[in-house]
Amino acid sequence: MKPENLDEWTLPPSVDLALVDSAFAARMKDECSTGDIEGNGCRADEILDELLRKLGMTATADAYKALYVWRA
Repeated sequence: MKPENLDEWTLPPSVDLALVDSAFAARMKDECSTGDIEGNGCRADEILDELLRKLGMTATADAYKALYVWRA
């Protein structure tokens, strides 16, 4: 299956994505609100990497991890 328009495409409802979404959102809020803005951003990246990998999106996770990014 190849989605034609990624902006409109969604995953099949084989898992409760709302539950996964709320669990990862809660982790973000909890683990990324330390007052350390740079550290929070790094931790958020790690959490998103984990989420992508759990969803089987390893190519996207690898591509993101390979980016050279700098945040001010």
